[in-house]
Amino acid sequence: MPRGFVSYCLVLLFGIFTFVPSNAQYRKAISRAAIDSLINPPLLPQAGRLIRCDKPIQDLGLIGNTDTVIKKSFVCKNISSKDIEITRLHTSCGCTKSTCSDSLIAPGESVTIYIAYNPQNRFGNIEEHIYVYSAFSSKEPIAKLSLKGKIDYSGDKWRHLPYRMGDLRLKRSQVVLKTNGVNTPVVERIWCANSGNSAIIPTSKVRVSYLKVGCEPAHIEPGKEADIIVSLDRALLPSDRRGRLSTLDIEIAGINELENNKITIIIDDTNNKN
Repeated sequence: MPRGFVSYCLVLLFGIFTFVPSNAQYRKAISRAAIDSLINPPLLPQAGRLIRCDKPIQDLGLIGNTDTVIKKSFVCKNISSKDIEITRLHTSCGCTKSTCSDSLIAPGESVTIYIAYNPQNRFGNIEEHIYVYSAFSSKEPIAKLSLKGKIDYSGDKWRHLPYRMGDLRLKRSQVVLKTNGVNTPVVERIWCANSGNSAIIPTSKVRVSYLKVGCEPAHIEPGKEADIIVSLDRALLPSDRRGRLSTLDIEIAGINELENNKITIIIDDTNNKN
């Protein structure tokens, strides 16, 4: 039976059994800006007066899908009158590693931030970011550095599933679970497939009671498709995650990938009426 027809039937049945007219007026679309603020944190307001980075956006052009690591560097100068202490570097993907030549930048001095990008198992357009955090704020970075480019994936039969965790290919690497402030389970599916030559059994290392992650079917034969199912029980959601947006990275085990193996879960409980 075609996958599209099955998906249509599931959506139709879900709509029939979950449509509740009396609650419809309370359902609001999740704010894209709110999600972006979690995934792409805004810079510290005074960042432009603290540091200046030469060529903060670098274009890698068209690159191959190989395990050859691409190395780039960014030079950042302290343009303020105060010392700047670099506390950490955060990258948007496990495929990108970053180091800094020094953690302390005196006024007028510069440091070099080194980037190593591994394009293996990546496909299509890429845009990876490196956030530079300082002692001024643990939440708002003082600089955002970016790598852009395109990875050639011509001839790839699984290009409709652009995200890859070893042999496991996925349609997307993040899901949004919107509760609408109601204590009923919220379920999302991620279309996936086994692109390898051996069967895989994806499992998750979930350590919280309110979230479950599984695969249907649990055993994916080579060349076969499946769904990763993410479900949230709002009744078990802790108080520190209620009434707001929050994120959680879930590690997927049972696959031949140890670094780029996480799914980002965005929990939207902003319409909390309780």
